[in-house]
Amino acid sequence: MHPKRLQNALRIAITLGILGSALPARAHFLWAELTPGSTSVLRIRFSEQAGEATSPSLLARLKPARTWTAQGQFLTPEPAEGALETRVPEGTQVAATHQTWGVMDRSAQGRGIFLLEYYAKAAIDASAATREVRLPVEAFVRREKEAFQVQVRHQGKPARNAEIVVQRPGNANLLALRTDDAGKATFKMAGNGLYALRAQVEEARSGEHEGRRFALVRHYTTLTFHVSSAGTPSETGLSADPAAWNLLKAAHDRRWTFPQDFPGLRGEVVYNDQGRESTATFTYTPGQGVRLDVPEEALRSWSWALGQLNNVLGHRRGGDFARGDGSFPITFTADPADNPLGRQVRLNDPMHSMYRVQNRTVVEVTRTMGDTRFTITVLETDDTEDGRYLPRHFVVHYFHARTGALQKTESYSDRYVRQGSHWVPAARRVVVAENGRIISRSLQIRQVVFLSETTAQR
Repeated sequence: MHPKRLQNALRIAITLGILGSALPARAHFLWAELTPGSTSVLRIRFSEQAGEATSPSLLARLKPARTWTAQGQFLTPEPAEGALETRVPEGTQVAATHQTWGVMDRSAQGRGIFLLEYYAKAAIDASAATREVRLPVEAFVRREKEAFQVQVRHQGKPARNAEIVVQRPGNANLLALRTDDAGKATFKMAGNGLYALRAQVEEARSGEHEGRRFALVRHYTTLTFHVSSAGTPSETGLSADPAAWNLLKAAHDRRWTFPQDFPGLRGEVVYNDQGRESTATFTYTPGQGVRLDVPEEALRSWSWALGQLNNVLGHRRGGDFARGDGSFPITFTADPADNPLGRQVRLNDPMHSMYRVQNRTVVEVTRTMGDTRFTITVLETDDTEDGRYLPRHFVVHYFHARTGALQKTESYSDRYVRQGSHWVPAARRVVVAENGRIISRSLQIRQVVFLSETTAQR
């Protein structure tokens, strides 16, 4: 190379090197995503935007302290191609993960010394994004016609003036928003696909982490969810059949549920895992779910029991039918009306849900979640003195969605007892048939005490 050209090349290289060292590092965030088309896999990434692969060097640092489902089941993600991956239980609609990144010294940039906390929440769709996974800083999304309303909460309270950045499908431009006094902000839809948002909340709290002092905590929380063309009446163009809608609503309203002001309860649970018995105390509140009083290292072994407690108690929560299943354009299926299990209706929702109703009782529920279709068949119920009902015995069959092959069967036996004006779960036994094996587990719930409103808020 000519000496002058070599000199120019060196000068350019040195200049680029100086500029490169002066440029700020790319900002990365913790993301979780339930894969579209198959909700059996959760992917966790650390990248600028949702969906981007994590570099090998950062993947080695990506070690979430905890990963769990909204039902309280803990997961163990493993390294994969550009992400951590883990299979999730059938029916999972929401999952979350958390990692404390460490103490960062950004005094030179005027940002001080702070503890960096990352949280990520993944929902299969916008309706699931309203569900809580009990993150210290958590984002929620609610659809309002052709827009989405976001709320950010810190320790359960609205996070005022939180920074939000929204990534929409098919749109390279990111939206920058700030929450109002109620912790809320709104943005318009941009079609079908993956939506992702991140929010930053600063907490004036000092402390020490791994021997390093900090004077501030910066929380970054993310949320991803998918929007498909099957989601709402306005997207499908369908109208609800009033007779089908009213049939399902009557069955929904006849379920026995806790009253809206029910503060919660606490009690003792005996968990029998194929002959191995363990006992723990627990607390249940409608807003927070079940909290088990067991050591952190024992939570994994209690994962199944925790999920079942959340399930059996969570199903006793009431709710506005019009804001839940009733928000979809419910119609009758072509199935004969005199089927022994009752009349069948279709929700026309993203999970292709169908219900059977007989004698104002839901006796069958079918949903499709990715590659799995499952059907819950209620075989026996108990009627309460006020004419409502509680499930006593039901069976869940899991099928491959495409081939129809039976994959697994779960048989549930529940028992409730009257305590004061409430019916509380007293026992659950589950027998699972899968891969040539029979697995049996049970819960006994006892010494139940109802919480007062002041106790529940602590």
